[in-house]
Amino acid sequence: GSLPFELSTLTALKAINLRDNFFALEVIPSQWQSLTNLEVLNLGTNDLSGTLSTSIATLTNLRILDLSENNRAAGGLSGILPTVLSELTNLQTLNLAKNNFRTLTSDMSSLTNLEFLSLNFNDFRTQELPDIFTNMTNLKVVDVSDNFFTGTLPQSLLFSQTLETLIVQLNDFSSPFPSNFSLPSLSVLAMGVNFFRGTLPSALGTLTSMTNFHIFDNLITGTLPPEFLSLPLLQGMNLRLNRLNGSLPTEISLRNLLILDLGENNFTGTIPTQLDQLSSISVLNFAGNSLTGPLPSALAKLTSLAYFAVTSNSLTGEIPTELGELTNIITFLGGRNRFVGEIPSEFSRMTALQNFFLDGNDGISGLFPSSLNQIPIIRRIFLNHTSINGTLPVEL
Repeated sequence: GSLPFELSTLTALKAINLRDNFFALEVIPSQWQSLTNLEVLNLGTNDLSGTLSTSIATLTNLRILDLSENNRAAGGLSGILPTVLSELTNLQTLNLAKNNFRTLTSDMSSLTNLEFLSLNFNDFRTQELPDIFTNMTNLKVVDVSDNFFTGTLPQSLLFSQTLETLIVQLNDFSSPFPSNFSLPSLSVLAMGVNFFRGTLPSALGTLTSMTNFHIFDNLITGTLPPEFLSLPLLQGMNLRLNRLNGSLPTEISLRNLLILDLGENNFTGTIPTQLDQLSSISVLNFAGNSLTGPLPSALAKLTSLAYFAVTSNSLTGEIPTELGELTNIITFLGGRNRFVGEIPSEFSRMTALQNFFLDGNDGISGLFPSSLNQIPIIRRIFLNHTSINGTLPVEL
């Protein structure tokens, strides 16, 4: 049904939270203009549609405005973001995610108290992201992901002293990766699935607050800058599906790193034994490169490892028996390489193993270790195009 206009009689009201209902039709009843003391308005996860009413301009004490996730049935709120939003200068949180807005104007630059801005999953098709951030000196979170923004990132975003989270993934940005920036508070940078190109600058080493860096599925070339490999707080690095080349790093001081995904690039050379320094790592993906040489037995020291992928490389030699010490591993993907020898019986110690792929290694031979049949939760074993024989678990 419609939003209740009767609330307009409660002129001292400071907060309205009608989130997660099925209200539809007009967004702000005209009668609500009398609620001038309102500080919080949350109408997220409803079925509101149409354009955003200009009557919202009277609610000048609003600190939190959440109209997100109204695209469930009727397509969500749409059209141009009205210029009256610029009059809500006390706003600290503005969440318009998951609607169908199509035009973002520069008027929003007046929201100088804004700390949180989410515009993700709208339809800003073929529009550049306007530079509205210059005077937003308290800004901490910006999420404009899953739109169709083009062009470059606004310069003011790249020099925000307060910004902690910047999410711009799933757009059509097509500029070189920024080389000049000052983001001392930045913790999360998500730029995946765009058309960013060029090399990664050494200035990434100045992002000492960084915990997560995700720039997967872009056009990044060159090598990994060594300055980037010593960020003290970094926990997640996803550079999959780019055009990076050179050798995997041997000097790496990322002791807090949990995820390292360098899959689907052009890395060459061997897997360095120095990776055993990544004592907290749980995800390690080197699949789809041109790596050669053996698997280092030193990887057995990565006892927190749960996902390990080296599929589609040119790795050689026998699989080290020491890797049986990876007792927390869930997924082991070693298919389409040049491994030889037998599957180590020590792999039976991998009691958490669910997915085990060695397909496409013609040199893998011998009996399938009967001890692996005792792993209780193993679900998928791919050994096609090997010379393995024996009995697989009947549950598969």
